[in-house]
Amino acid sequence: MTMTQSRSRNVWPATLALLFATVGGGFTMGYMVAGKKPADPSVVPAAQSRPQGPTRVHLPPSLRENAGVRVEPIARQTLSPQIELWGSVDFDPDLVADVGGRISGRISQVFVRTGAEVRVGDPLLSIMSASLGELLASSLSSRAQLASARAHLARLASLSDQQLVTGVELDEARARVGTLNAEIRGVSQRLRAMGGQQASASTPSVMLRAPIAGRVVTRNAFVGQVIDPTDTVIRVADLSRVLVALRVFERDVSRIAVGDRVEIHGESMQARTVEGVVASVGSVIARETRTSTVEVRVPNPERLLRPGQFVNARVSVRGPQRAVLSIPRSAVILLEGQPTVFVEVEPNWFEPRPIATRDEDSDRFEITRGVREGERVAVDGVFALKSELQR
Repeated sequence: MTMTQSRSRNVWPATLALLFATVGGGFTMGYMVAGKKPADPSVVPAAQSRPQGPTRVHLPPSLRENAGVRVEPIARQTLSPQIELWGSVDFDPDLVADVGGRISGRISQVFVRTGAEVRVGDPLLSIMSASLGELLASSLSSRAQLASARAHLARLASLSDQQLVTGVELDEARARVGTLNAEIRGVSQRLRAMGGQQASASTPSVMLRAPIAGRVVTRNAFVGQVIDPTDTVIRVADLSRVLVALRVFERDVSRIAVGDRVEIHGESMQARTVEGVVASVGSVIARETRTSTVEVRVPNPERLLRPGQFVNARVSVRGPQRAVLSIPRSAVILLEGQPTVFVEVEPNWFEPRPIATRDEDSDRFEITRGVREGERVAVDGVFALKSELQR
């Protein structure tokens, strides 16, 4: 073998190895050097993955019109500061009356049912009373004695003119008449207190009547029931005005004042609201809850509010007003728990945009982050856009 053939035989394998390393085996050789497994080509790095789901919603003009989608530009407006509170409805203490038994006795008749509307003076129930009968008998006896004493005094007065009686006898007769008059006045006052001034000895009963006009909201009475003077048997309330007691946290008490306007709404009011004004602000903070009470007297002509009902309220408090970026409440919707609006980025193309809000008034939110002044936001038809986004 010549020197040239020997070199040729040594160079050819080296050349093949170099070619393999350069063209097809570089990655494998790199792995061998680094001592690592080759990466799985089916795995895409997170930084290069595409966002999941659509990021914009397209509504053709016809569909947009049918869905009632309307947009407004973001603008600065002056909002009134407000505080959200919660509480419950109660009777207005000036428009409620508890009717008690007034005397000891047994109920003989009941004339009203719970829920009945009554006027002042309408009969509610009657009570038969033995003590009333005794008082009526005493009254009749005193009146008969008074008539006799007056007749006796008249006879003595005529005899006195003839000097047939002494002055002492005449004075005693006059004193007797005065005593009986006092007894009768006392009995009459007791009868009025019992409500039995219209009763007779044959029917010693008391008629309890409505002291105010309103509705019978409670009836704890039935025929044959024995009651005492301290028992409350019927409650009548005028529900044309109610009292709403709201709970306010200690930090907000000083922001609320008598006369502040209050908007009240509840679950049973079918999205309707009523308005009232703050009548009083509590002077005491409850130790357990760190809250005080704000009382609001609310006109209730349609009976939308019922005593015992739970309500939410929005108090328009007095304070500095600021011009801020704001949008109508109807424009904001929750997407995955985040307040979101739909911004029209191109004609008929809408982009969901998470936002941050702060104070609000009755109709608008203040926006602190997420949109810019002048951007057009959907204020109506937002649920249609949400449906399209989630398809």
